[in-house]
Amino acid sequence: MVTVPPALALEIQFDPALPDDRSTLYRNSVAGPESKTLVVYDAPFWRDDGFSGQTSQPGSAAEVTIDASPQSGSPGILASFTFGPTARRVDALDPTERRRAVIDALCARLGPRAASPAEYVETVWSEQEWSRGCSMSHFRPGMLTRYGALLREPFGLVHWAGTETATTSYGAMDGAVRSGERAAAEILDRG
Repeated sequence: MVTVPPALALEIQFDPALPDDRSTLYRNSVAGPESKTLVVYDAPFWRDDGFSGQTSQPGSAAEVTIDASPQSGSPGILASFTFGPTARRVDALDPTERRRAVIDALCARLGPRAASPAEYVETVWSEQEWSRGCSMSHFRPGMLTRYGALLREPFGLVHWAGTETATTSYGAMDGAVRSGERAAAEILDRG
């Protein structure tokens, strides 16, 4: 089973080689620029103030936030995301400036208690060797219409999974898990 983003599948040596149509599809996919920052606090203080932790301000250094705290409620973790041109702009900042911009955005939405996180962890997905972007691949116009069925179609004994092959929750972890379950069922049905 192959679960890498489509563009990374081109770096796998297949024998026999991938057919031209499938190679064309993969060659015309790119992952979007996206960054994720985990901002960790001793506790999820926003809950005490009646907030869910889910916020949005397009164009800011923290375009979208969600409460990523563990079920136990401690520590409090806000996952902050930037996308596309905003991610490129924010990622180009000096790390100290970038951190300040994210914290300032959180303070503006959640108040002064957001100013002092216990920990701050960034991931620039476009710089990650095994993803080169996030949350999913984007295809050039016409690619999905012409070749999209190949995303899920087995190639010999090779079955494909990953969020790009999901028919529900495309681009999300839920879609990736569902696609893995689908591909595993295909393999078991073949056996």
